[in-house]
Amino acid sequence: MHPAATPDAGPFEYVDCTHLRQIAEVVRRYEVGTIYHLAALLSAVAEAKPCVAWDINRGGLYRVLEVARGG
Repeated sequence: MHPAATPDAGPFEYVDCTHLRQIAEVVRRYEVGTIYHLAALLSAVAEAKPCVAWDINRGGLYRVLEVARGG
C-alpha cells in the first residue's frame, strides 16, 4: 500500500486487489463507504498470462465484493 493524499479528494491508498486482508484493512481503517475497483489486466498482457489476468480481473472483483458485504 502506498498512502497518498490530494488536497481536493482526501486520502487514498493503492491496494493490491489480490490481497483480501489488505482490502479489508483499508476499508476498516478509513470507514470506506464506496470502492472504485479499477484493477485489471488488459488484452495483450491478459492473453499472455491468463491465470494472472483471471486472479486480478475476476478474483479481485470477488474479493472487493466480499469485503463490501462484510464477509
